[in-house]
Amino acid sequence: MRFAKLTGVAIWALASCGVRAPDPIDVAALVARRGAVDARRDLEIRILAEPRDVQARLAAATLDGELHRDGDAIDDYEAIEKLGGPLGTRWHDADKARFAALLVRRGQARVARGSGHGLYDLERATRLGAAVPAASFARAKEVAAIAKLRHIDAEVRASGRAMLVALGGNAAWAGADAKAPAAQHAVFGAWLWERGAKREAYEQLARWHDSGAHDLAYERAFALALAWWSPDAALAALELPASPARATDTVVPFATGDDPRAAAAALYAYTRLEALVGAGLDGAGSAMAMAPELPSEAELAVVARAYRRDPAVAERLAGELVGRSIDRAIGQAAIGALFDALGDPGRARMMWLGASEDSDDAALVEGYACAAARAGDGDATLVIGATAAAASGDPAVTWISIGHALMRGNRTLDVITAMRSALDLAGANALAEALDLAIEASRRTGRDAQADGFAALRAQLQPPPVGHEVQRVELAELALHDPNASVLAAAWVATRSDPADLVLRAALVSALERGDVRRQTILDELAAIAGDRDPERALTAVLALP
Repeated sequence: MRFAKLTGVAIWALASCGVRAPDPIDVAALVARRGAVDARRDLEIRILAEPRDVQARLAAATLDGELHRDGDAIDDYEAIEKLGGPLGTRWHDADKARFAALLVRRGQARVARGSGHGLYDLERATRLGAAVPAASFARAKEVAAIAKLRHIDAEVRASGRAMLVALGGNAAWAGADAKAPAAQHAVFGAWLWERGAKREAYEQLARWHDSGAHDLAYERAFALALAWWSPDAALAALELPASPARATDTVVPFATGDDPRAAAAALYAYTRLEALVGAGLDGAGSAMAMAPELPSEAELAVVARAYRRDPAVAERLAGELVGRSIDRAIGQAAIGALFDALGDPGRARMMWLGASEDSDDAALVEGYACAAARAGDGDATLVIGATAAAASGDPAVTWISIGHALMRGNRTLDVITAMRSALDLAGANALAEALDLAIEASRRTGRDAQADGFAALRAQLQPPPVGHEVQRVELAELALHDPNASVLAAAWVATRSDPADLVLRAALVSALERGDVRRQTILDELAAIAGDRDPERALTAVLALP
């Protein structure tokens, strides 16, 4: 007992003497002697040699702050926090305050893009002493609740409803209470549908509908939800289209440069970045404004051009862009999309893995699943895809995206597995496309009877797209070593009449000679499609560029 008391006194004495944190390295002197870049590399080498060197990690975090590499600074502080010590985290009050401020900024950026992890960051920041406005907390809780309500698991969705009930402040949330009147469930269901929580929206609207209530304002909302939930029973009665036309417009004009493939890859990656950041309730504009340090299209083009010369240099430049991002998950996703467009599935997968580990939002996990699929790892894709689909709010759409990636990775049997999951869950918005993929995969694997069965189901929906399941002579003849002029002319005419035909355009690019004006026209068209809102269509166009 006496020894325990003495030990306690000794620990108190050590803490009171300020021994908890090591003496700081003079970062200013280090930079003056070595320069900022080399000083940072010296610290990295020291940390690699001794991962528990808290003094070096604190100096690295300080230098990261001066270099505006906020994402790297957060990583440094998190590593210090994990190292801990007998007296707690070994850092100074100023380090703790800087870490808290960074967490507030990252939390606000994540909330703006609709990530439930933003709430976790803000809660951590307050535990470290940061003052977070009540309005920021309320917004973060709303976003976290919506993320839960998109989930397929009933218990997760129930916790999301409970969060909104406790939060209050929005009349549309009254229906989150199980005891609410039927009309409030309808209001809540319509509100959820607009935010992508389709399963929960359907259940809320169905509860209103089953009560016998009638209100034209919500009949259409219920009809859409019913067609999504049970297309077989609802499509004919509701006369809704089975699958709306996919977006094909270009959202960012193509900027020409000395390397069209690199510029198109940057456009593709930046469009995907905008889609990820714009997934929040604030919309792309305000969410991007919350994170101005995210890679620009011009910066992504620099990395892409470097990659075309030396992939190792591109990795270093990419690391600089990711390290600068306060939300490293989004920075890594942007670089992952860039490597996707450059045709490097290995590097793309590593970046998407980092993004999904840093912030396991459904869109980032889906990106990782697609990257694994394009790398040819079908088994991992199906496991990861199940997690992404469960949290997405519309699992069939997620499975279709993964199915396209599996097709690109030549995992046709896994495409069929993924499409069976999609067909089990598909609503009116996804049924036709899921069947199209199932038919194509079945044909490729020689399962013609199975393909015919899927085709019979497909025929009951709206007509398939132009060229669907049509064997065209042009493609076969274009693949010849030296196709004749009449074949080239026929294929060219076909591309003029069908702006959506990427397959034929890709074949013509390979067949036409470099000086042919038609080839340059097709290259310009493919480059512009790199900014298409449909990621699969955009990626197909970029990869067709030489």
